[in-house]
Amino acid sequence: MGPNNDDNFIDAMALERWAIPATPREARSPPNTWTGAVPFAYINPPYRPVTASNRNIRLTAPFIDRLLSEMDKGHVKSAIVILPFNPLIRSIRKLLDAGALTCILTERIEFILSLHDAEKAGREDHNRTCRPIFPMGLFYLEKPNHTKANDFVRIFEHYGYIPGVNLASYEGEL
Repeated sequence: MGPNNDDNFIDAMALERWAIPATPREARSPPNTWTGAVPFAYINPPYRPVTASNRNIRLTAPFIDRLLSEMDKGHVKSAIVILPFNPLIRSIRKLLDAGALTCILTERIEFILSLHDAEKAGREDHNRTCRPIFPMGLFYLEKPNHTKANDFVRIFEHYGYIPGVNLASYEGEL
């Protein structure tokens, strides 16, 4: 899910449950012992492992399954997931079926290349960026209901199309 308190990366898939430290004392213990619920998670799911021996494994679907499971258990209260917007992808349909409020971004975003990707591409400038060739979507999930949906709409409506929301400004006939 992100950096640990000692700057090591936490492999979210390896954790028994997704949690944050419930107390400052608990923050000094290993992540697998944390007991606090994650109030909000920003997630850019992994596509593939970075190790060469596992490059053919796709990680997005198991990651989304795990997110939905952790939300059902109450370990994660809400999340914004960024993924390619393609309803043919099973993971996207799972998010939509779970009631995700969706913003289809109308501009391409830029990702900073990792050191690994930059070296692989033979680039010396490690601050290079890349743009996906496909449109991206932001998927907002909250359990038990969308109490912060208005905030999501207010923040992201200027960056893309939110089905059923942006139509409020439509002046023509439907």
